[in-house]
Amino acid sequence: MDYTKLPNYEAAVGKYTDAVANGADEKEQQKLFAQSMEVMGTEIVEKLADQTNEKINSLMSSRSAEVMSAEETKFFNEITSGVGNVEKTLPLEIINQVFDELTYAHPLLDIINFQDMGLRTKAITSDESMTAD
Repeated sequence: MDYTKLPNYEAAVGKYTDAVANGADEKEQQKLFAQSMEVMGTEIVEKLADQTNEKINSLMSSRSAEVMSAEETKFFNEITSGVGNVEKTLPLEIINQVFDELTYAHPLLDIINFQDMGLRTKAITSDESMTAD
């Protein structure tokens, strides 16, 4: 962190260094030093809170405006409830979105003609009868 961008801290340190330079008594120096450290801590916390809020606002404004389809909502509700058929497949919208995000994040996949299997992925299900003996 750049401490030169903490104006209240700079002012408090200025008071402390002036007191030291002018030969103020030890108690006064200790008091001014403690005040400067307290001001620094307060300003750092405020700056971090501001930066965190800016980042959160940035993330919230950049998130997709797309809402989940009814099929996606049903799928996630069933998974989080822990009840239902274990042979559930991911909704096709989610699979397509994952592949789109992969090719966007990794352009090499687009160059090598990386493709999802589209509707073929619907055939992939879990089969609990296929266990190792």
